[in-house]
Amino acid sequence: MAAKRRNKYFLVYIMIIVFLVSFFATVGIGKLLDPQKTPAVYSDSEDASVVSYTFTQSDTESDTQTDALSDSDFDNTESDTVDTESDTQGNQIPDDQQPEQLTQMLKDGGVKYSDIKGKQLILVSTNSVYANVYCYEKQSNGEWKEKYNYSDGYIGYWGVAASPAQNSQNTPSGLFGIGEAFGFGESVDTKLDYFEIKTDTYWVTDKNSDKYNTHVEGNDGSWSGAVSMYDEAYTYGAVIENTGSVAGVFLCCGTECTSRDVAMSEEHIKEVLSWLDKSCSPQILIY
Repeated sequence: MAAKRRNKYFLVYIMIIVFLVSFFATVGIGKLLDPQKTPAVYSDSEDASVVSYTFTQSDTESDTQTDALSDSDFDNTESDTVDTESDTQGNQIPDDQQPEQLTQMLKDGGVKYSDIKGKQLILVSTNSVYANVYCYEKQSNGEWKEKYNYSDGYIGYWGVAASPAQNSQNTPSGLFGIGEAFGFGESVDTKLDYFEIKTDTYWVTDKNSDKYNTHVEGNDGSWSGAVSMYDEAYTYGAVIENTGSVAGVFLCCGTECTSRDVAMSEEHIKEVLSWLDKSCSPQILIY
């Protein structure tokens, strides 16, 4: 009886042990299979969320900084452009750095650099009835550079005068504009306005006429005094404008002294005409 009772209790103990082992085994496996209750998995997920947010925020701040930098760079570029334009506009050669020869000729002619309104200038330096002729061109930075120079020039029989009379043979001195070109041909290589000289082309010298100091074709009775440009053999040339008391003064072809004009060889006159440009407001200084 005692042996049977011990076997009975032994079986009970075994069943209790099996139950406890089964219980703890079941609870442990359940925790492993439930992600919501697994601290390690939850913690990783939370960290990933934080990292993801931080990364996104960093990207946003970086993009903002990049945009701000781009705008700043653009503003600086515009500023640099304005400064460059300002430097270009202000980068003008001062008068005391212009060519010494030109400065002296202007001084001899009683003219300042500020008196020159255009970008092309012809200077006629006279000695008796002879003249040296210089052509200067203004560069984009304001510097004047010599383009041509000639030593075969002639002027009026009586030399130069500040305000000569119409019937004198003086060439007027001073700074004048250069107007239309003209010649015996239908056209010539020039950027000036041009008119052709024909047998009945005249230059009006009648101060009482509304056509005074202009060219006309034929006599319509509106003037009483004029010079025949055909008879004067003005092969090619250009009008010297606003010459005061005397009308009909030209830069023209000629190999001897004139009545009042500035003359050079035909070759040189054509070369000057091909250079002269109406848009550059050319001027001529005679002294």
